[in-house]
Amino acid sequence: MAKSSNKLERLPTKYPVLFQYRTFDDKIYPFQAIDVGEGWYKILDRFARKATPIIKQYSTQDRPYLSTIKEKYGTIRIYFSHEPDDLSKLISQAEDESEVTCEVCGNEGKMRGKGWYYVACFKHTKDNDK
Repeated sequence: MAKSSNKLERLPTKYPVLFQYRTFDDKIYPFQAIDVGEGWYKILDRFARKATPIIKQYSTQDRPYLSTIKEKYGTIRIYFSHEPDDLSKLISQAEDESEVTCEVCGNEGKMRGKGWYYVACFKHTKDNDK
């Protein structure tokens, strides 16, 4: 699956409070490591829109910071430094949505693969999984 797109690269600019991370020496940097296909852009955009107000409730020192956005076992995974309950619920919703959304194009998809799982519509299903 393709992993980088212009759309995904715009998310940190669109949601700067959410898309930043803090290093061990307390320096804050823009988060840029979004390692999923462009088809999940809408899922991440919706997640970011809902998660930003939650993140803003915290002081800079107590704020949950993004650590990873990737695909694992066929679905999206979003990891933070720590997760308050309301943020965990949004993460679960995004994971559930990704389970039925083609990672390539964003159309309806289903879990496919044998050993290496991925979610794809029929058009983006690998030949040996059809």
